[in-house]
Amino acid sequence: MEYAINSWSCAKENRYYCFSIDDDKVLALQKGAGRVAFTSTAAWIANAAGVSDADALCQKEACAAGLTGASSCTDPTADSRHFKAWLMTATTLARSRFSKTGADYYRPDGVLWLRSSELAAKADANIILSTGLNLGAAANWLPSHEVWTGSTEQNCANWTSASSGSASRGVNVHTSVVAFDNGQIGCDVPSRHLYCFEE
Repeated sequence: MEYAINSWSCAKENRYYCFSIDDDKVLALQKGAGRVAFTSTAAWIANAAGVSDADALCQKEACAAGLTGASSCTDPTADSRHFKAWLMTATTLARSRFSKTGADYYRPDGVLWLRSSELAAKADANIILSTGLNLGAAANWLPSHEVWTGSTEQNCANWTSASSGSASRGVNVHTSVVAFDNGQIGCDVPSRHLYCFEE
């Protein structure tokens, strides 16, 4: 069945998609300005370098897309904007790695994704997102990806081992709690991505 993902009782109220049929004007996207967040195009798996390696992947993809302000991606000191992975460890909440009073987060295409006030006031499970984060650093479209997020109990030995237990993961196309917590999966499972946030 085309577009069908989940079924819903016909006896329950729900919303509809509404499409214009008599206007062929192209609407200009009003892009917002603030900090940038994206889903990594490359997959990542826990390794001995831990969170710093995940951060390096985010910074690498951000630089390649021209988001860091650096003239050369081979010189980390030239970066004026820095990106880190949204990962929780046994002792550090993912949100604590980013300013809660900074600018709001926008996708690389300029669409609002997450207001900073949400980080300051709510737990991960209650964060309200404006849209999915299915874009890479270069505003390249990405399909539905599972992303590593972690918890204080489930975090692949603080992201240092792909053979140690399991870790929480989210789904980048969701705006609900599923964006950050879609249950646990084994640390040895490849092809999981990262949420990359500007500091």
